[in-house]
Amino acid sequence: KDVDRGQLGGFVYWTEPEDLSQVTHYLTYLAVNESGDDRSQLGPVVSVGTTVMELPADLTQAPFTHIVVYTKSSLLEQNTPGFLEIEDSILEVQRVDFYDEDLDPSEIGGNI
Repeated sequence: KDVDRGQLGGFVYWTEPEDLSQVTHYLTYLAVNESGDDRSQLGPVVSVGTTVMELPADLTQAPFTHIVVYTKSSLLEQNTPGFLEIEDSILEVQRVDFYDEDLDPSEIGGNI
């Protein structure tokens, strides 16, 4: 959703594990690598059956390079997360043209 350089927004989706017998929740984080180091939690803990997390628009990416998702049981959070390397999409105008149609000095007029 967010098309500004260095900012994130949109949805993160994941696939639930085949065996859910021990899983009670999921936790999503921004992290500096696929191992989940120096992570920062995104949103609340979500229950099994939920496989999507919405990232708020204008979320600053730096210094994070990955989104990681951990399963949680009634006892603990798993050690190794599922992960996705972040690819920041940007949309920038490539070219703007303006031809001044006003003949007076210090004034402009015309179409952009």
